[in-house]
Amino acid sequence: MADAELGNELQLPESLLAIGHLAGSVNLAGYALNLLFYAVGILIEQLQGPTIGDRTERFRQSEIVLVVPEMPHQWKFDTPSDSADGMIENITITFPPSLLPELSDKLDEMRAMTLWFSSLEESIVLPQDTNRDMRDIMLRMAEQDDCERLIALLRLLVLIWKSDGKRQFGRFLADRKTVTVNKVIAFLHCNFKREVTIRQLADYVGMNGTSLCALFKNSTGTTIMQYLLGYRILMVKGGLEHSDAPVAQIAYECGFRDVPYFNRTFKRLIGLTPKEYRARCHHHELTI
Repeated sequence: MADAELGNELQLPESLLAIGHLAGSVNLAGYALNLLFYAVGILIEQLQGPTIGDRTERFRQSEIVLVVPEMPHQWKFDTPSDSADGMIENITITFPPSLLPELSDKLDEMRAMTLWFSSLEESIVLPQDTNRDMRDIMLRMAEQDDCERLIALLRLLVLIWKSDGKRQFGRFLADRKTVTVNKVIAFLHCNFKREVTIRQLADYVGMNGTSLCALFKNSTGTTIMQYLLGYRILMVKGGLEHSDAPVAQIAYECGFRDVPYFNRTFKRLIGLTPKEYRARCHHHELTI
């Protein structure tokens, strides 16, 4: 492992992102990761040969890579004899896959970008012109507060999404079933406000509808439509807790088009009517 000092490691709330800024000396080094997060990493001072998924390649200084969730990867740094001072500097930003769907729930403008990220099955290496813009943003993030870092992350993601010269790097070695299920979940989170059909999902992931339903049920223990219903109810609960909008409006905004059906379903799953649930939440707030 690296003989390195980890400095400026800043942790945002779990639902957002974390920044690791590593600077120090190394011998022959590497660390293997299999994160449930996206990771955006930049090497600042020294060359390295990363292994990402099924591929190993020597990266140039200031190269930036986006590693998709659940893809095993390992960074291997040069020995001191290969560099002037035996130093490396690397910045890695990680954020959970749920971040973009959560933001696109509030901002429809982010929906297309969110679906693009959720569809990635390979990691991405960015071209040099994009690297220059991203490098400055990433270096400043270590000194920023939570709000500034979130805004900076969104700028980074837009640059990645819109970059014309990006190339794919590293495929999954593991079972692709998990990747497919995660793509379905991301699609549901981005589209719960709209009508969703099995055919849409099957076309999105490139599978037969019957096979997709069976895969999802075997992997999660619930059907696709049951999962979607549960997510919609979860979003309704959030609306009832934090908004004074009419119940019917909140239900409609969360994908329910039949109010009587919504009321019956909410009572069956939660044990309270929507109005009772809202009253209980407000009473709890007043007694805290």
